Amino acid sequence: MRLYLGVDPSLRCPGFALVDEAGVLVASAHHATGELRGAERLASLDDALLQFILPYREWIVRCAIENYSIGSNNRPFDLGEVGGVYRLRLYRMSLDYVEVPPTTMKKFVTGSGNATKESVAIFLDRRFGIQLRQPDEADAAGLALYARGVEPEAPSKKEARGPKTPRIRRTQNI
Repeated sequence: MRLYLGVDPSLRCPGFALVDEAGVLVASAHHATGELRGAERLASLDDALLQFILPYREWIVRCAIENYSIGSNNRPFDLGEVGGVYRLRLYRMSLDYVEVPPTTMKKFVTGSGNATKESVAIFLDRRFGIQLRQPDEADAAGLALYARGVEPEAPSKKEARGPKTPRIRRTQNI
């Protein structure tokens, strides 16, 4: 069995999802951090992702993580720390990942890069038969489906000049 992981990073309620080779949802979860702040919140977010991945680790072949939103003024340093925690967790577990801009995932699922979280959930049901009410889990499922469709190949000459699509990050154990 081959599984694909989607990670929708967030300060307050990140979402995680796994789909199989056929695009069927295997598992999804979200993690509310409540009033946690600083290092305590970062540790909680790392633990949540770790606990989600562990039962499925041997079957996960690729991951997609939502990249930072360009132009977002919503606490960029905090969001950078959260993104760093998740990227480090994936690296330490030797999981290859692709960074996906939010608009790319939305366009992949709905056909529009400006879609709302609610639209993503509706289109996941219509196009892929995945029913999720929690919007962060829905975004994560869209990312998992995106990871399923991305081939881990070397970038073409055009991509090397100026890629418009995300590249897969390879990890190496030391």
